[in-house]
Amino acid sequence: MSRYKRQVNEWLAVIASGDMAAFKEFFDFTYESLRKVAMRYLRDRSEIEDVMETVYLHIFQAKTFDAGKDGYNWLCRIVQNVARDFNNARPCTVELEKAEKREEFRADATELAQRRLEREEIRKELKKLSPRERKLLKYRFGEEYTYAQIAEKTKMSRSTACDAVAGALKKLRDLYGEE
Repeated sequence: MSRYKRQVNEWLAVIASGDMAAFKEFFDFTYESLRKVAMRYLRDRSEIEDVMETVYLHIFQAKTFDAGKDGYNWLCRIVQNVARDFNNARPCTVELEKAEKREEFRADATELAQRRLEREEIRKELKKLSPRERKLLKYRFGEEYTYAQIAEKTKMSRSTACDAVAGALKKLRDLYGEE
């Protein structure tokens, strides 16, 4: 048995005899090594701290300890069991999170399909507009030109360009609203 394990056994025997002042020193002596064991099973820092709290509560409440046995392995088994219990309590929430993500994906896919259908309907209605009206809407909404840029490109005044785009847009809305 290693020196460390012998010391753990000695501490456990002292604590089992009722010396509670020794418990803090025992805690300081064993905490880091047992925390590393917990880290093998858990990744979340708060969960590790919860497990460690439960482990030391269990040790504190233990009435007897056989000093002839390996106390360190006993402690490690307590950490492992508590960590496993912690993990076993979690799958319900993990499955719920997965289900929520699937639902979000379905909603996103449905929304995407709806947008595609709407775009197809708008494309059909755009074909009913004159080439000039389609070009004006393409400049304004497809290429995001300002009214001044549209006016310059089409050789009309800014106010005429603004009115022409508004008229083409109204006509498109009327056509789209008919169905």
